[in-house]
Amino acid sequence: MDAATRGNRNFLAINAQYYEEGKNKAVVKTLDIIDTEGCHNSSYVKSQVKAILEKFGISEMQVLSICVDNAANMTCAIKNFSEDNETISTSENRDVDRTEAILPDEGTKGMDEIELNMHAAVQWVNDPSLILPTRLHEDDSKVQLMRCGIHTLQLAIWDGLNKEHVKKFLAKIQQVVVKL
Repeated sequence: MDAATRGNRNFLAINAQYYEEGKNKAVVKTLDIIDTEGCHNSSYVKSQVKAILEKFGISEMQVLSICVDNAANMTCAIKNFSEDNETISTSENRDVDRTEAILPDEGTKGMDEIELNMHAAVQWVNDPSLILPTRLHEDDSKVQLMRCGIHTLQLAIWDGLNKEHVKKFLAKIQQVVVKL
């Protein structure tokens, strides 16, 4: 999900990514791109996401996570996404099924730590659901916030490029390039 302003128009785009079993691949589809008419606050973003999900018959229980940039309005919208129906889940409860699946069992006795890690990795490759967030209760509809790694990297690069010593160094390089 991302919001952008181009010219005098403001947009909110929502994509869905899901696994298509018959084709054994992940699929990304754009659900909607809407003109927000200038409104990008968190409550508006949240309401628009919920409306688009409803439009496509997607329940909150079917949404595992929402990936956004680091903008405060987006992170706030997702952090508060399920506030209308708070859940009883805890971070401790979320990991129960997955950790039980990767704990050493009778077949792993005598393995050193590296072998155990390799054994766990093979399990994860064969069944990725072991490392994916799970919902333990039917009423556990807390959508997870995921921050976009590429956007975070872009922000870090911009911060680095805006350092005074980096600007001076790049200016010297530019002078050399111009002379070449």
